[in-house]
Amino acid sequence: MTIFTYFHPEIGLVFIRANSRAEADAAGMRGLGSNLDYRDSGATVVSGKAAAGSRMYSARDGNLYFEGTTSGQDSPEMTSYFTGGGLNQPSGAAGGGMPGMSTPILQSEELEFGPAFRAGLRDRDIRLGPGGGVTGRLAEEFRRPILSRAFANIAFNAPTTTAEEAEEAVLPSFQEYVRTGDLFGAGAAQDARRLLEQAREFGNQFETEGSLAAQIANPATTAEATHLANIARQAARQRYGAFAKFLPSAGQFGEQYLAQPRSGALTFGDFLNQKIFGT
Repeated sequence: MTIFTYFHPEIGLVFIRANSRAEADAAGMRGLGSNLDYRDSGATVVSGKAAAGSRMYSARDGNLYFEGTTSGQDSPEMTSYFTGGGLNQPSGAAGGGMPGMSTPILQSEELEFGPAFRAGLRDRDIRLGPGGGVTGRLAEEFRRPILSRAFANIAFNAPTTTAEEAEEAVLPSFQEYVRTGDLFGAGAAQDARRLLEQAREFGNQFETEGSLAAQIANPATTAEATHLANIARQAARQRYGAFAKFLPSAGQFGEQYLAQPRSGALTFGDFLNQKIFGT
């Protein structure tokens, strides 16, 4: 695969790993918008070190996947990304280790909540993109788990709420949730673990089939599995710390769960708890 370099007016240089420039262009425009300006191809570790703080992405299946940020010094993540080992390789493949973060960015659901997310961060003096520093990069990394926790809080407190009703409830309050809540760190991991345990308590029993609580706790598709898997991956910080980012992606957890024989299968919450915490 080749590393292509682009410039985005809001976030600066970005690297996209893809099989071809056409694939990188398509995924980049879908994830980051049409104002992505192509620079060159064949970026190396040296390129990454020279552009410390730039974002690394991979293109796959038409989506853009965030892989981390470059640094001015050698790091396992950056070396793996630029040398082709890859953070998204399955366990036992070239490069070794567990699969890395593989979160598609800026899908339609997030685009609706993006302005509220940025406004809430701005209230806390946190900026995304260049100049945002460590807190800005962490906020971007945990964007999806933060949104998933906001939805789960609504869904689990009112188990009959449908997905549409939850979106109407979350959107007006999301800026306040981002402004005042725990976004990352120990507090966020503790809140995520609480929500995971709450999902486990629901089991397969719901007052209304088709409710958002039912979709989150007992998903029928990988898309429905995303919220609880995002939450579980953030809860995993309690056990693995920063190394939790090397756990399977939310999508991979969903695929593994749905591939189980349905007879006697664990609930999704129990499945995630067993995979991450071993209990």
